[in-house]
Amino acid sequence: MADPFSVITGVLGILSSVIATSKAVIEIVSDVGEASKEIRCLSKDCHAFFSIVRSLDIALREQDVQDIVESDAAILDMISNLADPLRNCRAVLTDLMVKMRKHTKSSEGKGSGINFGSLKWAVLAKGEIKDIQLHLETTKSTLNSALDAVQLYVQV
Repeated sequence: MADPFSVITGVLGILSSVIATSKAVIEIVSDVGEASKEIRCLSKDCHAFFSIVRSLDIALREQDVQDIVESDAAILDMISNLADPLRNCRAVLTDLMVKMRKHTKSSEGKGSGINFGSLKWAVLAKGEIKDIQLHLETTKSTLNSALDAVQLYVQV
C-alpha cells in the first residue's frame, strides 16, 4: 500500500500546478477584449475547471478528509488515481497557455497586452483551438470519471 501522506502530498502538488496554470490561462484570455466565440467559450470552460479543481484542492487540505483518505485503502487508491488525469489537464492547459502567449506582447511597460495589429484571433486557427478544447474535454472527462468513482464509493 502506498504511503497516504505521499499520495495526498503528490496530488496536492499537482493540483497546485494545475490551479496556477488555469489562472494563467484565464488571465491571458481575459486580456482579449475582442475574443472570438471559441476563445470566450474556452475562457468559460477554464473558469469552471479552475473552480472545480480549486474546490478539490481545498477539500484535500482539510485534516478530516486526509484522515479519511489515510484510513481507507480504497479511497487512497482512488485519490492516487487522480494524479494522471490532473497531469494530463495540466499539460493541455500549459499547451494552451504557450500558444496564447505567443500572441501577446508587452505594451511598453504597461504589462501584458494583446498585439491586435499582428493578431487576429483567426491566426489561432479555429482548428487549433478546437483541437485544444477537445483534448481538454477528454482529459477533464477522465478526471471526472475518477472523481465520480470517489464520490460513489464515499456514498456507499
